[in-house]
Amino acid sequence: MKKIALLIFMLGSISISKAQSLFEGTPITIGYFGHWGIHPGMKIGTDLNLKSWQKEKEKKKITVTKTRSLFVSPELGFYSHNQNHQGLLLNVDIGYRKIKDRFGLYSAFSVGIGYMRQFNAGVTYDAQDDGSFKKKALPSRGYFLPTLNYEFGQEINQRWGWFGKFSVGAKMPYNTGVVAETYFESGLRINLNK
Repeated sequence: MKKIALLIFMLGSISISKAQSLFEGTPITIGYFGHWGIHPGMKIGTDLNLKSWQKEKEKKKITVTKTRSLFVSPELGFYSHNQNHQGLLLNVDIGYRKIKDRFGLYSAFSVGIGYMRQFNAGVTYDAQDDGSFKKKALPSRGYFLPTLNYEFGQEINQRWGWFGKFSVGAKMPYNTGVVAETYFESGLRINLNK
């Protein structure tokens, strides 16, 4: 698990190495983060553009401009599965975004690398060598969580936008194998520099 945390840190550091140019106009994303879409939580993050380019097309005597970009998105999320566990997620998404400049609508596909820490609800006991049981303080377990993500949204103006995001991932190692996980996000994109 230390290797996973180090990998996430290193990917996040890619964005820090280009901080001067990337943080100019960098938005903050904040919103609902739901495990299976129904276990409520919250997620906060940012998007750092690595590269952007534009394409123009003539459609019915109107010039349509589409902006495309490659981005890195470090995020921190939390959710609560009532009477089961609480989840804490640290992840970095790397993706491709297409924006239709006329209406500000966009869609994005990304791949995420994350570390999920689940804290058990209720009381957990550890079996001791002498056969007795001892209450475990802050019982939890860590997982590697790679994800595939689809995001859609709209840039309403230079300062505000909204988004929705659906993620499918593989939590591992889970007992003796892998378990599929899904997450839904919905929130605001706020550009504090505008």
